Amino acid sequence: MRKTGRYLDKFISYLGYVGLGLGIASVIAMALMITIHVILRYVFEVNLKFTDEYGGYLFTVIVFMGLAYCMRQEAHVYADLVVKHFPQRVRAALELVHSLAAIFLMGIYFKYAWRLWTDSVERGTRSVQVTETPMWIPQLFLWVGLSFFILELGARTIKKVIALQKSS
Repeated sequence: MRKTGRYLDKFISYLGYVGLGLGIASVIAMALMITIHVILRYVFEVNLKFTDEYGGYLFTVIVFMGLAYCMRQEAHVYADLVVKHFPQRVRAALELVHSLAAIFLMGIYFKYAWRLWTDSVERGTRSVQVTETPMWIPQLFLWVGLSFFILELGARTIKKVIALQKSS
């Protein structure tokens, strides 16, 4: 069972790295797109109308696909001004409650992101911008990123439970 848990943890960690890679690629694509837009606008007076739209889509990829990796690296904002003064066992219990609440909340977000995506696929929803981008493409990253994040939260919760059991 321990071996299976390690493999599962490595797989979830790998998903975080996939999200990180997509996020990095999105940052690079956004920087290139904006640079090209600025050069074309000021040198040739050509306006690329899709830059803002696609910049927003890429920002969505950066945020949602980076959630799991940031959680693994403990890079999310965590206010522990009061909690850090509690005994270790109380802190561990509070972190467990926090993880469970986060899984619940992200599950709700996932439900609505999935519903939004399936509606866009079924209805063929397109952007109102000039590009008429099929909306299911950028919306795909909402539920995929949230699913990676929920898996990472689950792995973190299991680790907290194990740590809590060892401390008692």
